[in-house]
Amino acid sequence: MSGEPKVAAFFDLDETVIRGASSWVLTRELFRHGFFGIRDLFFAARHAFLYVVLGEDQKRIEQVKMRALQVMAGHSCEEIMAISQRVCDLLEEKLFPQAQGLIKRHQAAGHDIWLISAAPSELPQMLAERLGLTGGIGTEVAVKNGIYEARLASELMHAQGKRDRVVALAAARGYDLASCFAYSDSDNDMPLLTLVGKPSTINPDIWLRVRALQRGWPVIDFRRRSRISKALQKAKARRRGFNLVGLGHRF
Repeated sequence: MSGEPKVAAFFDLDETVIRGASSWVLTRELFRHGFFGIRDLFFAARHAFLYVVLGEDQKRIEQVKMRALQVMAGHSCEEIMAISQRVCDLLEEKLFPQAQGLIKRHQAAGHDIWLISAAPSELPQMLAERLGLTGGIGTEVAVKNGIYEARLASELMHAQGKRDRVVALAAARGYDLASCFAYSDSDNDMPLLTLVGKPSTINPDIWLRVRALQRGWPVIDFRRRSRISKALQKAKARRRGFNLVGLGHRF
């Protein structure tokens, strides 16, 4: 109905929609194609391990950003797009089934759905297109004459950067942020989560879990639920009247 608010759902990517870090998957593929050497691969592997164990960290994110810019500089858009296609193949294999179910519920409700990630913009855009979502937002690397440069063309899509982009997107598309949804695993996404009226945490790190409990936000753990049989999940859902993922805002 025309009088209803226009609603969107914003999904972080790593450990929210997919298992693990998309940056590690991209790094492995860049290494396979000779973009850098073994030392850079070990650097990326260490970051991916620390991300899984400790969550995001601003200093490490800045280090990874600078390494990534150096790696991409001098390469053509065609090269990166071809590699991104392969990366998206691998990311699709890492999709949380529960996240796919949640996305389908938003689609059924007529909501716009956005992936928003600090990863290079090619990845969330391409993955969003494959999943039939409204769009993907990522960090944009500067391009000149079809060649990547060692600088950003946008704000880093992290922390305040995500909030700023969503504010601009809401203004352009007419979203009622008080009616919108946001999902993330990281405490660094608090600026985004506090922007919308219906925030939820998915596989949250310890700091975000504490904040969510303090605020009464839904805490959804796909990893824990994946260890429970599908039959048991369905039985619990029927018995407790939970929605598809067991927790979260109803819509």
